[in-house]
Amino acid sequence: MVRGFKYDQLNLVIDGAQSCVAACPNRMDPPASQVSLNQMEKVEVIKGPHALRYGSGLGGTLLFSSIRPSFPEVTQFHGRVSTGYESNGQLIRGEALAGVNGRVFSLDLNGSWSQGDDYKDGNDFIVPSGFNRGSFGANAHIRLNDAHALQINTTRNIARDVEFASSVWT
Repeated sequence: MVRGFKYDQLNLVIDGAQSCVAACPNRMDPPASQVSLNQMEKVEVIKGPHALRYGSGLGGTLLFSSIRPSFPEVTQFHGRVSTGYESNGQLIRGEALAGVNGRVFSLDLNGSWSQGDDYKDGNDFIVPSGFNRGSFGANAHIRLNDAHALQINTTRNIARDVEFASSVWT
């Protein structure tokens, strides 16, 4: 997770459009945590103020690229389910996607859930970092012609009992 670098010093660009500005540096959810990574094809990190193409960003730029829709001649259904577990912090993660693609449309419905508890660092210190987080959303594309498609996305993120990781010395 990328923390919110103060003011507008971290650019978030989703599918070519700057989407978030002004992150909070004081342990609140950074704007990057609101992006559904299970819907992204790739994420590029550009360090420093060198990416003038995407506007000024002293801290850097994160480029998120969504999965491109397909428009097959015959209607196709697709889906996936994945889950994972990490023993340090008892992290449980899961996500699912179901969709349908046709000659002039593409629709994906997605959801994810993750929860975790405090974890131990390399020196066996307990780091407060428990959380419960879920999200669900829909991605719709309407093919206008061979080169253009109208895209409509919506995502709802829900987080409860979030303790952001911090160093604790006892």
